[in-house]
Amino acid sequence: MKNHHKMLFITLLSILNIIYFVGCSCTSCGQQNSEAVEVQIPDSIFAVGDKFIIHKTGEEFFNEYIHRDFINSKEHENFYELFYRFKIVEKEYVDEKIQFFIDKKGSVLQDHDVVGIPDCRSDSRNCEFNIDKERALEIASENKLDEGVREWDISFRWSPEHNKYVWHILTTINEIGSGDFYKANGKEIFIHPYDGSVIQIRSWRIN
Repeated sequence: MKNHHKMLFITLLSILNIIYFVGCSCTSCGQQNSEAVEVQIPDSIFAVGDKFIIHKTGEEFFNEYIHRDFINSKEHENFYELFYRFKIVEKEYVDEKIQFFIDKKGSVLQDHDVVGIPDCRSDSRNCEFNIDKERALEIASENKLDEGVREWDISFRWSPEHNKYVWHILTTINEIGSGDFYKANGKEIFIHPYDGSVIQIRSWRIN
């Protein structure tokens, strides 16, 4: 019986070793998944995207703070969806996405949303971010934004309607119900991150 167990153990060990070495010698292991994730956008398309952004930000600003996002960029049937990352390391709140679309001929689709490109050339203040989160909260208090029934929702983000980056603070004054029966109202304030000037204060409502 002991010899039988010993032989069984040796056989099992041999099988495991074979599986291990076959697995390690597989030259294509792991490649299929990585190839599926990475989309190959032609460099000529990204070159068009670079120029489009530089036209608004200037080359120095672009080279220092904006980088191609190869992982999230996508190819569609008739166009490319390009993503870039806009990040200023010394200002941790500035870490945003840039997104726009280019057709297969290399033209930017102006009738599609262009998200996140600060226009430094028309107004340099659009690319200077001097107001941090704590100061933005102080400015909201100074402008008597209602305390509300929950903690203020604050974010540094791109505002499509103002076509610039802003500090956005939202307060909920009243809320009732939940799900499909949820109702609430409150106010929101948009603050310029250059000098803290108030761009807009307005009411909001969910009926």
